[in-house]
Amino acid sequence: MKKTIGTIALYAVTTSFLMASDANSVKSVDNFKALDLNQDLMLSVEEAANDVTLFNIFAKADSDGNQQVNRSEYNDFLKNKMEKETE
Repeated sequence: MKKTIGTIALYAVTTSFLMASDANSVKSVDNFKALDLNQDLMLSVEEAANDVTLFNIFAKADSDGNQQVNRSEYNDFLKNKMEKETE
């Protein structure tokens, strides 16, 4: 009985975590799409200006130095931002 309750509790926690992760992924994609005004799947410095935090660290977020932030770089930016907020 205790094992069953523990398993159910673990399942509930895991499911909640996965749902939150999926929600963050969807939010990330939606924000990227909203910022990508010309829909070229890249954010220019002008497009990044619509997100003050991203604009302020654009050069850092642009890890390959091509003067644009792609979706992967944007997701890394969000991950780093979230880590700093939780410190």
